[in-house]
Amino acid sequence: MTTTGSSKSSLPPQVEDMRTRVRVGKYAPTQTTTFAYHSSFANLNYDNSFSLEDFQNNLQINVLRRDENDLVFEMIGVDAPIANAFRRIMLSEVPSMAIEKIVYITNTSIIQDEVLAHRIGLVPIRADPDFFYFARDINQNEDISAFAPPQKPKHNTHHRSNDDDDEDIQPPTPTMATYAPSLANKSTPFWQPPEELLDNEYILFELNVTCEKTLVPNPHNNNKLEYKHAKVYSGDLKWIPIGNQAEYFNGENAIRPVFDDILLAKLNPGQSIHVQCYCVKGIGRSHAKWQPVATASYRLLPEITFKGEPITDIEQAKELVQKCPMNVFDIEENPQTEFDSKVRVARPMNCTMCRECIREDDWDKRVQLSKVKDHFIFSIESVGSIPGGPAEIFRRALKIFWQKCEAHLLNIRKNPIGTRQQTSSSSTTSMQDEDNDVEMTSEQQQSKKKKDKKKKKVLQ
Repeated sequence: MTTTGSSKSSLPPQVEDMRTRVRVGKYAPTQTTTFAYHSSFANLNYDNSFSLEDFQNNLQINVLRRDENDLVFEMIGVDAPIANAFRRIMLSEVPSMAIEKIVYITNTSIIQDEVLAHRIGLVPIRADPDFFYFARDINQNEDISAFAPPQKPKHNTHHRSNDDDDEDIQPPTPTMATYAPSLANKSTPFWQPPEELLDNEYILFELNVTCEKTLVPNPHNNNKLEYKHAKVYSGDLKWIPIGNQAEYFNGENAIRPVFDDILLAKLNPGQSIHVQCYCVKGIGRSHAKWQPVATASYRLLPEITFKGEPITDIEQAKELVQKCPMNVFDIEENPQTEFDSKVRVARPMNCTMCRECIREDDWDKRVQLSKVKDHFIFSIESVGSIPGGPAEIFRRALKIFWQKCEAHLLNIRKNPIGTRQQTSSSSTTSMQDEDNDVEMTSEQQQSKKKKDKKKKKVLQ
């Protein structure tokens, strides 16, 4: 929760509540404004400017639940723009590996080539993207101009150029100029695999199945007897190591589809599919298949309090407990007499702010629903493509966030008077317009004024 530093004076309780809480009423939330301006409360002798010392003292991260693919944690002491930046980075800027190009050798199934390619491309691939570069001859469909440059792969058996041989592996240097792949110089509109596949750019999978009239148990369908390869699953994708990849990816770290039971196609006896799949590094901003998370969301911490005296009437207490669909309230009974029982907030984290408890009668005058503005509950669900799970994804999002901050800081240092130049240029333009007005006749000036008035009306 928000706390003030020792150098700041305190605000009145009502104003402090307005600054730190969102009130959820019967019909709509109130007090939703964030006060970021340093003089927002200057008339109350309160300095609202940002303090790095207070930020460091108040910032907390508490893990609530963690397993292989799910992570729930609290982030306390940050504003909504910062929390939303982490969410967006995890969704669209943490790199992962996905199948981007498919070369068809045979496809006699009923499913079209482009549909099958789309289904295969969405299969999540488990591989550490830190071992790979962004492929240079693959069009990512978007200029990754705001993305920090990737660090050199952990294994670098094939160099991009002879100049790389004498370079030491360094951490990424934040900069605004980054890698932007393009196919503009290609002579053919069809992509062809390069003559030499680099093991630090590509991952190769092969899908080669033919349906046979042989009944075998299907482990993905309760061992039901079916024709062999009548159903093609993601587990049929076979990894073909390139270069020295087998030395770095073996055992539990072997490159593979995250799930083996994703249905890709159905075949009749005699039909076959034989394709080569090329997997490259990318980010979710180019395509959703590169998103390392299924969901990354946050919500504000719920806060439920009672206005005035506690609810001690047993009938009213039972009514309130029954109103809540999330089982937030409990009745705290007195062992001596049931008439001294009262309602308590037992599970506030379960509250979804559905407002069922204050929707009817005058319950909104007895129960107060609030949200703490700087207390976020994050939920991250990984698709399993990045080893380490959601905790590793969040760590990489923090690193990218730091790189973005460094990039903006460097840009500000390089152009310290950029805003002044824009101001001076705009003032020069306005002076030229004034000179042109002087040269115009009175009739021309009147017609110009009428046109300006029409423009203003249209804009309004």
